[in-house]
Amino acid sequence: MGTYDYTGDGNATIKADFFRKSVLLKRVMKVADIIASDTTLTANAKITAADVIQMIDVPAKFVLTNFFVVTVTPEGAALTADFGIAGSTELASNFSINQAAGTITLLAVGASWGADNVMGYAFAAADTIDMTFDSDTDAGEWDVYIAGWFLD
Repeated sequence: MGTYDYTGDGNATIKADFFRKSVLLKRVMKVADIIASDTTLTANAKITAADVIQMIDVPAKFVLTNFFVVTVTPEGAALTADFGIAGSTELASNFSINQAAGTITLLAVGASWGADNVMGYAFAAADTIDMTFDSDTDAGEWDVYIAGWFLD
């Protein structure tokens, strides 16, 4: 299991001038591009189950209120992923992402967030929002949307 930083291609890094605004961030997660971005993944020719793919860097005082996934290209087999923070605190576990192309998958209220997080997750310190596939994958593409607020 490794951790791979895929946050810096220009559409995921959050800049300071966005503070105090509501946002909807879009992150394209194309498996072929993720594999090509890292020599270890390229050598393996796949993303291995439990590899942590860092999607978005977020600053302290960011409040994540929800997220959803749009399937662009299905992986082709049953596939779920975990969405979390720094590869540990899960926002959604075993989230089904192998739907038909164009399908929008939302997080059900309280499905994985837990009783204390139904209204969102507040970042006390800068962190990353991550995606971890629950099985090996070498194909697929998803648009991941993160809704939230920048405070302070």
